[in-house]
Amino acid sequence: MPKLDIDNRLNAYFATLRTSSLGDRLKRSVENWQVYAAVTGSAVAMATNASAGVIYSGPVNVTAAVSSVQTGAHFQSAVKNIQLKNSLGASIGVGFNIVAIQDNSVTSGVHFRFGGAEIQASEVDFLLSHDSVKRLSSGAEISVGGHTVASDNGFVTGTKFVAGRQSTSGHRVSFGWSKTKGFAGFSFKTAGNQRDFGWVRLQYTVGANTLIDSLTVIDWGYQTNNIIPITAGEGAVPEPSTGALALLAAGAAGVAALRRRRKASAN
Repeated sequence: MPKLDIDNRLNAYFATLRTSSLGDRLKRSVENWQVYAAVTGSAVAMATNASAGVIYSGPVNVTAAVSSVQTGAHFQSAVKNIQLKNSLGASIGVGFNIVAIQDNSVTSGVHFRFGGAEIQASEVDFLLSHDSVKRLSSGAEISVGGHTVASDNGFVTGTKFVAGRQSTSGHRVSFGWSKTKGFAGFSFKTAGNQRDFGWVRLQYTVGANTLIDSLTVIDWGYQTNNIIPITAGEGAVPEPSTGALALLAAGAAGVAALRRRRKASAN
């Protein structure tokens, strides 16, 4: 749900409190703090259920990382597995690996430096562009239209780079994502032989030796209704806006003040 909608609903809620007896409403609560908790929970629930049919992972933050290898060190890699889950949090038996790799070696006087982030998948097809994982912006549509027979475009399985930085004797080459953070689109076949579509939010980092040294899965989501396209980031719970946080803080402060006054009058 857009942040504006949450702000509007919170505004309406507190407006209702102002136009009626606040004391009467609070008396109907078992605890005064339940009012604040209910508003907060409602806002989160509205955002969570905004996209019917979308399974959202919640924050994942799984990272494959290597040390920033120094000159003369040879190839090193790190691998982490990501498993997709259903609405109950159980694995659906579909997953992929994220990989970080580095090589900073000197062979026969030639200095080869390389750092890369890649995805390995046999059960999941990732949306490619020019044989690298395509970087999508938030809101980009992911649907059956991306499936093509081309080897370097469309949804393809296998080992594919997200980004790479290479230098050989001073000659530099970069490919894949130029921005360190973005969305990748994917698809997979379910047990019922339907094709579901989803997104995964990725971020790579660059180490002290100026080579890519990690790849992180921040979160992911997929649409269980294969007739409906999914957009990158759809289903993710947005962070509260400043306005929403201010309203929640004001509500909490009001309840706390009322509670103090009650205690004082009781004494």
